[in-house]
Amino acid sequence: MSNTQYFWSERARLEFAALFDDGSHSASFKEAVATAFAKGWGSNRDKPFWAMSMLVAILGEQASTGGGDEGLDLVWTPAEQIIAQMHEVAQDQENQGRDNPTVVANADGLFLNMPEGRLKLSIMRVAILGKLAEFLLACNEFSYSSEVMETLAQVATKGMSEPSNIKDGGRALARIAYKYRAEHFRDGHSASSFSIIKTYLAKRDNFLIDDDALFAFWVWPQNSHYKTYQAVYFAFTDFEDALKEARIIQASTTTIELDDPVIAGELAKLDEDMYAVVQEELPVKERIKLINESDLKLFKQKEIALLERLLECGSFGLTHGLSSLRLFSFHAIQSGISNGLRTGRSKVPLEQRVLCHEARNYGEMLNEITALKTKSQDWLKVALALRSTNKENEETQAAMQQEGLLILKRSRSNSLSREHDELRPLFADMEESLIKCAQQTGLYEQRLQALFDKDEDHRMEQFEQDKVLFAAEFKRRYLETDMDEI
Repeated sequence: MSNTQYFWSERARLEFAALFDDGSHSASFKEAVATAFAKGWGSNRDKPFWAMSMLVAILGEQASTGGGDEGLDLVWTPAEQIIAQMHEVAQDQENQGRDNPTVVANADGLFLNMPEGRLKLSIMRVAILGKLAEFLLACNEFSYSSEVMETLAQVATKGMSEPSNIKDGGRALARIAYKYRAEHFRDGHSASSFSIIKTYLAKRDNFLIDDDALFAFWVWPQNSHYKTYQAVYFAFTDFEDALKEARIIQASTTTIELDDPVIAGELAKLDEDMYAVVQEELPVKERIKLINESDLKLFKQKEIALLERLLECGSFGLTHGLSSLRLFSFHAIQSGISNGLRTGRSKVPLEQRVLCHEARNYGEMLNEITALKTKSQDWLKVALALRSTNKENEETQAAMQQEGLLILKRSRSNSLSREHDELRPLFADMEESLIKCAQQTGLYEQRLQALFDKDEDHRMEQFEQDKVLFAAEFKRRYLETDMDEI
């Protein structure tokens, strides 16, 4: 058993070993596949699944003209043949003079231009991706196979025609991998995937994770793993979840550990945390998809993006309010810098962008969240008003219905210009998601207001301080550092 699989469950090790029953793969290749599944590549644990999604999309476009199994070509086709196909795609795109080619071949090698950054391709890496796809199909006794096949088929069918296709596919595959790791890696999940975070937190009392910890870890000289503040934020989110699970398991199986102050404190925190959010039945992506793809256009795309971000941040974002505000305000700046460096095109010069003049201040972010809470609540009132059920308190029901129908009447959206009988099922489909959105935006408004005791001057002062910190770090990373190190 390799060191990478030390923390895997027995079933995970057996299922992984079954991938290589033919005995034709070296120990180093098996270790590379295991490492990619547990830790990812470079600074991104989900990067292999983004690459998988993009390769499947490109292969799907070729299969649409030449036949083939939709989405499964990556599994069945030899890596050497796929590399040859990618060289052909790169040549075709170069001949077409594409501004943003998806595949680039030059003297340095063959590269995929993914939404999350550039990735160098090789026969070894493509072979690893094929095995990862095969593992996702077979793991947990094939319990994810239909979801994986549906995702791969959808990505292959849509190809590169829709920009969101690659992201949606990559997230869906990464989510499946995460669920498997969460079930079969347990405390090993944090030990194997987050060793650098453990090393950093070991220097802090009781593994303390607070707002200062996230920023300090991001700028820590030894952090060469997580390049963006967003990556740090969600890495700490996953790590804290894994840490809680490990502590609870340890507390429930070892009597003496119940008296450990760290364990006791963590259990008390779980019981008393007023901002804890109940685990959702639907993944965040599915909830947002129900709203975004509805015939009713209730939210603008900018609002949809913020709703998705608030739901993604979940309870971690509520208990780490300042870190969340930093993410909301400054990730857009770092994302713009990265995109400009990758494409060579930017409306704002790098020297200006690193100063964070475009960042939305914390007051503006709070106002956007408050407006989104009000809008979510209003649409929920409409959904409830359209219900045809009877309530015990008919007077209260009449007042609620009147308010909801008045909101509907005042709406200027053409998508809402329909009979109530036609609107009722459309709102009913979204009702549960609207409830979640109204709850989460309300919790965030409450938390972020309390963070500064509703003091606008204090909030602006904190933003200006953070703006200086982020500008200094962006300047160091992007103006004073060799681009090859970024």
